[in-house]
Amino acid sequence: MAAPSKKPEAIHFVAIVFFLIAAVCGGGWYMVFKDLRQVQGQLKTANEGKSASDAAATRANQDVQELKQLLGNAQPEVGTMADPSKANTVISDVVNLMRRVGSLAAENNPAATPHVTAALNDFATRFATQDAELKKLRKDKEDLNVALQAVNAQNQARVDEALTSKTKSEADLQQNITQSEEQHKVKDQAIQQADEALRRETIEKEQLRDELVRTKEDFEKRITTLKQTVNFYRKQLQDVLDPNFETPDGRVTGVDPENHVVWLNLGSLDNLRPQTTFAVYVKDNTGVSRTQKDIKAKIEVTEILGPHRSKARIISEDLRRPIADEDPIYSPVWHHGQEQWFSFVGRIDFDGDGTYDRKMLEDRLASARAHIEVLVNEEGVREPADSKLTPRSKFLVVGPMEDPTLFPGQDEKQDQIKRVLTEHKALVDEATENGVRVINLQDFLAMMGIEPQQRLYRPGENRPFNLKAGARSTGINEPLGDRTSSGRVSGKYTPDRVNAQKESSGTTSGLFKK
Repeated sequence: MAAPSKKPEAIHFVAIVFFLIAAVCGGGWYMVFKDLRQVQGQLKTANEGKSASDAAATRANQDVQELKQLLGNAQPEVGTMADPSKANTVISDVVNLMRRVGSLAAENNPAATPHVTAALNDFATRFATQDAELKKLRKDKEDLNVALQAVNAQNQARVDEALTSKTKSEADLQQNITQSEEQHKVKDQAIQQADEALRRETIEKEQLRDELVRTKEDFEKRITTLKQTVNFYRKQLQDVLDPNFETPDGRVTGVDPENHVVWLNLGSLDNLRPQTTFAVYVKDNTGVSRTQKDIKAKIEVTEILGPHRSKARIISEDLRRPIADEDPIYSPVWHHGQEQWFSFVGRIDFDGDGTYDRKMLEDRLASARAHIEVLVNEEGVREPADSKLTPRSKFLVVGPMEDPTLFPGQDEKQDQIKRVLTEHKALVDEATENGVRVINLQDFLAMMGIEPQQRLYRPGENRPFNLKAGARSTGINEPLGDRTSSGRVSGKYTPDRVNAQKESSGTTSGLFKK
């Protein structure tokens, strides 16, 4: 049998390893156990400290809850004094409350955080002040109540007196009402009797009024008939006798036919003004202002030369009857400085251009110191308003009247013409009643010495038109002077042949002799 080997076997190695592991583990467990004992000691110490802290925290929490209960605030979070403005905390609510109650500390120093004690002291002080004021007000109220009771007693006495007076007044009123009713019955009976009498009188008056209306209508018809008869006989009398009370205003004292100038026996003492126009009549006239046939020329005063001397230019002239010395002159709007009055109705057209020449009329009358008493304007309205024609008017001058039927579809124009025609009829009646002579505008202008002129030529219209007169200049910067034509024509064309064309003597100029 073989002897056992002394080399280590595998089991030996395993045992060694196991032993080493056991030794290491045993040392490790020893160290762990040792540390565990230390940790347990520390844990015990910590648990004892925690118990003390928990007890302190519990006491602090109890104190906080008691303070919350005391403050009446149930916010879960207390907050910090470092940030008292944080919302939803006990500290922020208390701070805001202290500020609301008006802490003196917060008012004196708004940046400082108010304290409860200071706020309560301040509130107590204010409360004491308010309580003192309240007591004073109560005392004042008691005094006022005493005074009010005294006033109420006086007022009650007055009310009682008024009630007594009212009772007496009502009794008196009832008595007066009873008396008034009896009086009203008597008056009603009298009124009924008066109404019956009035009814009978009214019937009688209506009958009288009807009779008066019939009588008035009869009188108006008779008056109209008499007016027509008077106008008829007046026209016949005028046609037969042709009475005329107008006299010449002056006469011609000199004539310059070459320069178309005449001289008059009127001047400054006669209150004559330049631009006054006159009609020149023949010496054997049938009466000035009677007919245009006696008018031979029209003149306009240009210069006042003396007390009874003036110069006038010839506006127009009948070449068959030239102006001569001692020819009478007349204008209805001028009479030795006396003021004349006239009334006008119809279209006042001086130059025949179809326009209303009111301004020209007023200027002509003003230059002769004449005035307008009544004028019916283009709209058919009297000027001045509500004016009446009186005997002061020398003439009623009637201009052309338009026919409203010539303006179909023009209602405004027709109404205007109808108003003018109505005023024309009324003015003619007023002139008849006041003995004022009625003449047409053409005769009036002719007697004034006004020559109608038309400045605008319109084809188809037979109206006068002035052409430029005179010759052309013979040099530059030559004075123009008066270049108006003298108006002389050859005797061959003179209608009356007074200055007939002279026959030739047969003698020729020496320039044409051989």
